[in-house]
Amino acid sequence: MLARFSLLVHIASRHLIVRRRQTLVATSGVAVGVGFFLAVSALMVGSQNDFVRQLIDVAAPRPSPALPPIPAARSSFTAIASAMRCAD
Repeated sequence: MLARFSLLVHIASRHLIVRRRQTLVATSGVAVGVGFFLAVSALMVGSQNDFVRQLIDVAAPRPSPALPPIPAARSSFTAIASAMRCAD
């Protein structure tokens, strides 16, 4: 197994040394492709965050301030509550 691995390393290193320009072009192509992928991925994440911030966070309903209780409702509530206590 080790002999097979050393043979593969020998063939790969020989290919990389003999074909330096092809190796450089291939390595540069991979580097540029990875760079563009990272840039587009960052752009998509930023757009998604901006979309959420503008449409969801801003459009969320705000809680309305509490209104003071109506006096008639308060007196009705206390009357019903006292009647229920008497029934027990």
